[in-house]
Amino acid sequence: MVGPEVVASIPAAPWLPPGARAEVVRSSAPRRPTYLVRLLLRRDGAAFCVPRETGVLDLPTREVGADDPHGRDAARRLAVDVVGTTEGLRHVGYVENVVPASTADYPWPVPRAFFSVWTVDAAPIADGTWVDVAGGDLVQRHWFALIADSVS
Repeated sequence: MVGPEVVASIPAAPWLPPGARAEVVRSSAPRRPTYLVRLLLRRDGAAFCVPRETGVLDLPTREVGADDPHGRDAARRLAVDVVGTTEGLRHVGYVENVVPASTADYPWPVPRAFFSVWTVDAAPIADGTWVDVAGGDLVQRHWFALIADSVS
């Protein structure tokens, strides 16, 4: 088992309410309560991405149900949809939102919410786009610190 190892701490993270922070943690084990799972596929310095509902490219993502507090089932379903298999599926890490008090525009529970990143060594069968991770918009994603040290 790896970690947990905090790879980035973001006080006053701009996507969180005032007084909150985000921790990006490398770990082979997911935490609970996990609310979203993402699937990281890498190839030749690029990550496989799909459009969010806003059109912005990001890792394939799935919401996690209340009956799946660690997100393992959601990660398996996501892997099957994106690559056709769960073989070799493993947890990379998570973003932990630490929010002392809820606000009207913050949709996640407080004080802690986890958003996990998983990976598998397989080619996608779903439609998507390979995006260079060394430059461009992916550096803005909350999960990016999990792979930043491997970007050439």
